[in-house]
Amino acid sequence: ESAGSYIKSNQLKFNPSGAAYIDHGVTGQSLNFRMSNSSSLDTTAITITSAGRFGLGTTSPDHIFEVESNNSSIAVSRDGSNAQLLFKSNSIGQAGQIQVNESSGGGIMRFFTKTTGGTNTERLRITSGGNVGINETSPQTALHIGSGGTFRFERGDGTRYGQLWNDNSFVELKASTDPIRLNAQSYIRFDIADSEKLRITSTGHLKLPDSAEIRLGGAQTGDGDLNIYHDSNHSYISHEGAGDLYINTENNSADIYITSQDNLHLKTNNNSQESVVCVANSGVILYNQGNARFNTDADGAVVTEQRLAINRNAGDPF
Repeated sequence: ESAGSYIKSNQLKFNPSGAAYIDHGVTGQSLNFRMSNSSSLDTTAITITSAGRFGLGTTSPDHIFEVESNNSSIAVSRDGSNAQLLFKSNSIGQAGQIQVNESSGGGIMRFFTKTTGGTNTERLRITSGGNVGINETSPQTALHIGSGGTFRFERGDGTRYGQLWNDNSFVELKASTDPIRLNAQSYIRFDIADSEKLRITSTGHLKLPDSAEIRLGGAQTGDGDLNIYHDSNHSYISHEGAGDLYINTENNSADIYITSQDNLHLKTNNNSQESVVCVANSGVILYNQGNARFNTDADGAVVTEQRLAINRNAGDPF
């Protein structure tokens, strides 16, 4: 013993009047590094337990290496041969956890949080290939959100947002308030089962492939009442529902135009018989039961079978 350091009663002191010292605890055979202000007042700064655990700010480290302050700590541990970084917060052990697992010579990072019920649950995983899974332990893409996950993105002030999710029936895109805009520099294409079904061109044209139909009215899963389609040869507007088909203008002064580069045909009787034909650059032909009865040409009107009745009542002679 001297005025400087000395060893006495399982203690290595560096100043007899009170300073730092190391002692060997009999109970548990721990090694303590203490800071002392007097012979009766000291603070344990570091403890090495008989199990080889190292505690900084704690005399009873629960893991291989633990740093604690104000009932919160960070600890280094392991699960088998997998390294762990454990977080205690406000005396709640393992409130959060990061674990690295070896996988075929690579590493997988796993991130855990503890539920209010006390269950430590994996929330995020990064694979050795760089894929990130949120609530998904086997991410298949760069970002993979697992079952029940919703991707939410907010505008700058946080008052409005958009969401993208799968509700087990649909993949849904929702905006809380603002409209949704799709913006492409060339065209926007819509596919079903890897086959294009609809395209919006850069000029605003709406294009469907041959054999596709626009079906209006009726149940969403039904065939539709009014169908517009092209069958590779011809284009059709087909009314297939109940009731009549009207082509109407809401403006009383507006005209209706039906134009054709060649002949214009109006057919009845399930499209089997001609009723009116407007012949290009020639005139108009009126039919009865599929037979031409009246037509116009450059000289005037021509009546077939030499019969013409004007204001004729039934039974009157021609």
